Amino acid sequence: MEFLRKECLRTGIELNDLQISRFSNYYHALIEWNKKINLTSIVDEKEVVTRHFMDSLEVLRVINSHLKPPFRVIDIGSGAGFPGIPVAIMEDKANVDLVESTGKKTTFLEHVVSKLNLINISIHNTRAELLGRDPSYRERFDVATARGVGQIFVSLEYLFPFCRIGGIVTILTKPGLGETVGKINSVMETLGGSFLEYREILGPDQLVRRGIVVGKKQFPTPPGFPRRSGAITKNPLQPKNESGHS
Repeated sequence: MEFLRKECLRTGIELNDLQISRFSNYYHALIEWNKKINLTSIVDEKEVVTRHFMDSLEVLRVINSHLKPPFRVIDIGSGAGFPGIPVAIMEDKANVDLVESTGKKTTFLEHVVSKLNLINISIHNTRAELLGRDPSYRERFDVATARGVGQIFVSLEYLFPFCRIGGIVTILTKPGLGETVGKINSVMETLGGSFLEYREILGPDQLVRRGIVVGKKQFPTPPGFPRRSGAITKNPLQPKNESGHS
């Protein structure tokens, strides 16, 4: 994990020995389980560090710039645990809920959480649009986050119902979304939020690797959201001045 330590130092993040150990064990569990179930196409150690671990830690950096711990985080479509598990490793005052609908991936998450003794993580094997209508989870979180949960407007509809008023939504995206800020803000407004910022993540080569879209919850999300999964993905929300939902 020397490369992880160097990358963290490059970006101003300090790791203690327990955190290094947990990241190392996490990496080895990911590679071993990936032989049995499809968790990730990224298996090279440096690529895992750069594209999984460091991207997740950039999400935590965004969270810390807007909120002070303790905070409650929900990671939607967690998959192999990114960004939720790295957030929990780094911030023991964060309570992190991982939501994953695929049973085999949930089993992997349970294994990793147990192996790393992460007592600040809860795991839910269910669909986000169902959990988002549950009063015990709706608008209860300081942070709702996701990556790789489809198109940006799809992700927004999954996330905003979980976020409390005054909390934030973060989405790891492809780079170059800065030009669509107006459209993103319009969809956020439909869901009770507003655009806060867009950051781009630089890789070790100083080239832009990823983007992070950040929104703030301003008002309660209307009760019609989230819609059923098929409606969310087949008919994504659209900006108010365009065709589709407003």
